[in-house]
Amino acid sequence: MATCNTTVICPILWRALSNMTPNLSIIGNVSKSTGILILNGENDSQTPVQQAFLLQQRLTDVNHPDHSLITYPNLGHVLAAFVPQQVQVSVGHSVTWDNPSSVAEPHTVTFVLNNKTMTAPDVPFAVRSSTQFMPLPPGANSQPNMMPENGMNIVIVSNARGYFPAWKDSTGNAKVLGPNGNFTMTGNEQYVNSGWLLPKGQQQQYPGSSNTFTVSFQKAGTYNYFCDIHPWMAGVVTVK
Repeated sequence: MATCNTTVICPILWRALSNMTPNLSIIGNVSKSTGILILNGENDSQTPVQQAFLLQQRLTDVNHPDHSLITYPNLGHVLAAFVPQQVQVSVGHSVTWDNPSSVAEPHTVTFVLNNKTMTAPDVPFAVRSSTQFMPLPPGANSQPNMMPENGMNIVIVSNARGYFPAWKDSTGNAKVLGPNGNFTMTGNEQYVNSGWLLPKGQQQQYPGSSNTFTVSFQKAGTYNYFCDIHPWMAGVVTVK
C-alpha cells in the first residue's frame, strides 16, 4: 500500500468498517433456508476478525439455523490504496511516497497529464523473426511471450518507462531516471512516473526498483495520479 508523507486512516477502510453496523442490523432478514459461510483471515487489515465474530453472534441471536465461521491464522490481505488519497500542498513544496507494505508487492505513482501518454507495465515490441532469445539462467523454465505478425514477432516485454522513474515533457522527449527519483513538476509534463516502489529492504525482489519517490510541485493546480499496476488505486495532489 503506497502512502504519502502524512498517515491518517484510509477513507476506504473507514467506510468498510462503518458499513458493518447496517450489515449486522439487516442480517436477520436473510432467509433461514439460505446457508451462510463466513471466511475471515485473522490478520485481515480491511475487515478485522472481531467483525466476523460479531456477525456470527448476530446470526446466532436471530436463530439462523445454517451458518459457519472459518478463520484463517496468520492470513489477511492489505487494502490497496493511497493513504491519504487527497493531499494539499503549497507551490514549491514536495510530496514523498513510499511503500510500507509487509510484502514485496510493487506499486507506482503515475501522473498521466496527456491521455495519449497512457502506458502499461508490459508492452508489445516488434522484432525480427530471426531474433533468438536465450533464457537466463540458461535452462530456466521460461520463454518470451511473442506472436508472429507480418514477418515479424510481436514480443511482450517489461516497459522501462513504467518499471523505472520516468518522465515525458511537453515536446515529447522522454527520459528514464535512476531508482528513488526526485522530480520537479512544472505542470508542462505529459507523463511522470515513480517506477516500481517496493518496501524498503525488499527491492532485491525486483532489481533496479525504488522505495521512495519525491515530487516538488512548482505550479498551482490539481494533479491526479494512480498506480499503473493496480489502476483502481488513485489519489490527487492539490497545489495552491
